[in-house]
Amino acid sequence: MPKTSVELRQERAKITADIRVLNDRAEAENRDLSAEEHQQWDRGFTDIEALGERIKRQEYLEITPAGGDGGPTGDPDPNDPEWRAWKLRQDRSVPPTSEEDAEKRNARAYREAFREYLTVQNQGMLSPETWQTLRRGGNALGAAEMATLRTLLRPEQIRAMGISSQTGGGFWVPPEDFAEIQQAMLFYGGMREVAESIDTDGGGDLPWPQYDDTGNTGRLLTEGATATQTDIAVGVRMLKAHMYSSDEVLVSLQLLQDAPELGERMINQALGERVGRITNTHFTSYDAANGPQGLIRGTTLGVTAAATGAVTADELRTLKYAVNRAYRDAPGARYMMHDQTLRDILGLKDGNGNYIFIDSPRDGGEPTVWGKPNTINNDMPTMATGNIAVVYGDLKRYKIRNVKGFTLMRLDERYAPSYQVSFLGFSRHDGAYINPGQNPIQHLIMA
Repeated sequence: MPKTSVELRQERAKITADIRVLNDRAEAENRDLSAEEHQQWDRGFTDIEALGERIKRQEYLEITPAGGDGGPTGDPDPNDPEWRAWKLRQDRSVPPTSEEDAEKRNARAYREAFREYLTVQNQGMLSPETWQTLRRGGNALGAAEMATLRTLLRPEQIRAMGISSQTGGGFWVPPEDFAEIQQAMLFYGGMREVAESIDTDGGGDLPWPQYDDTGNTGRLLTEGATATQTDIAVGVRMLKAHMYSSDEVLVSLQLLQDAPELGERMINQALGERVGRITNTHFTSYDAANGPQGLIRGTTLGVTAAATGAVTADELRTLKYAVNRAYRDAPGARYMMHDQTLRDILGLKDGNGNYIFIDSPRDGGEPTVWGKPNTINNDMPTMATGNIAVVYGDLKRYKIRNVKGFTLMRLDERYAPSYQVSFLGFSRHDGAYINPGQNPIQHLIMA
């Protein structure tokens, strides 16, 4: 005879208690789990997850007998505890009628679990169901995210939550409508929009081969002549994994409990944007051995402006044509400059009296300068003496490396006496301009 949902829950509770014993024993002895204990821990959570699915199916059968929906008799009454309990069970247990319904349900379950993670007073209060949902990611996360989230199931990391994203600069935020927040904002960014991003699960050195064979050609051979050997010199640029921190964000537990949407959005935005700002700055102009190579530090001189604080239309066009056509017309070819520089060139015209900057191209594409897309990056230097104010070329030649997305950590005990909790974000990145030797990106420098 099949087990009832109550019996299945009892079985799951026993497994949960068993693996907690493993963690408590290791904590009491001030050590990590042994290899065998890790295996037991993993098997336990696998069994818990499987039992969760069995419980859902069994509850559905129990609340939906043949010929009826198993609900309370009479009209629906949201104030009736029996009706509310039945409705909750039904919402959780009834198989979705379509793939879209399944996706929505999984997304809702993830949002609820994520919010519970943020708002509970003690992480030990989180249920096995919550940890399972975070592990699955509501079927909304990819392989990299799943790999990061699985660290949640290690007892030594039970308080660290890693949530990744395939988009740049932050972590996966549950997609829902949040309460409006009056937030001070200034534009930052530009590099992630134009560079090529590489996501890796590990943080070991990532070699990026490069070579320049453009000076070598084949040759015409006469009958019986021997071919000449001309080797290709291959170089390697190593992409590393530099650690970045958001710094701590201290939040009142009252805020998280009374206004979870507000607190959740504030944490997500603050931590993600802090890391986004510093990495964009470094990807643009950083020049030190212990971090990324800033884009402008690797570009070569294309044009020197004649004036101290202004550029001409001809100088911007000359910069474009200073780049070899192989890169000048590549899909990633574009200008990049500070917003203030753009404002200063808005009035420049060509020889026929046409503005060189087009804000709304007829084809509906991006704004252009001399017919090429332009990216605003406010970490670019402005037009001051000696500054690299504009770059042009194939900006896809800049590579950004991301390791396992963004890791969010919650610190409970440190601020417990003041009924506050601290959140701290970490992520690992590197950036480098890959230039085999033919200078696919060149710059304009001010006199």
